[in-house]
Amino acid sequence: MADLTPSRAARLTRTQLQAALKRVGRKRGLEGKADRLREVFRADWAHQPPLVADALGKQLLALLGQLEAAATAVDDLAQAVEETFPQHPDAEIILSFPGLNTQLVARVLAELGDDRTRFADVRGQCVRASIFCRSLLCRSLG
Repeated sequence: MADLTPSRAARLTRTQLQAALKRVGRKRGLEGKADRLREVFRADWAHQPPLVADALGKQLLALLGQLEAAATAVDDLAQAVEETFPQHPDAEIILSFPGLNTQLVARVLAELGDDRTRFADVRGQCVRASIFCRSLLCRSLG
């Protein structure tokens, strides 16, 4: 992956492009997509002088490294939420709300907090969490 440039991409064969598309989960129309990618990679506007292309390739590699680190951190955080949230005293109740999964519930709790004295009534909590104001939950409880 050291050479991430349009020149390198232009040398990829149709078979290599199809294999890459399969690796990222594409299943239909692989031939057409591979042909379209070959056209794009070989277009004149996609190319720069060699020194510029090399510099841009290195920049892209650095950005991909940052993206990979961020994706790993997100996965680690999601795993921690899945492991930890069930220990919350209200986990069973909150997870019983239709449409809420562990990740979404954790975000709602992070926004609202779990201090039961923070709001005088359900309406106050609904106002704070405007996402629930239109829900049947607040209408029926408030």
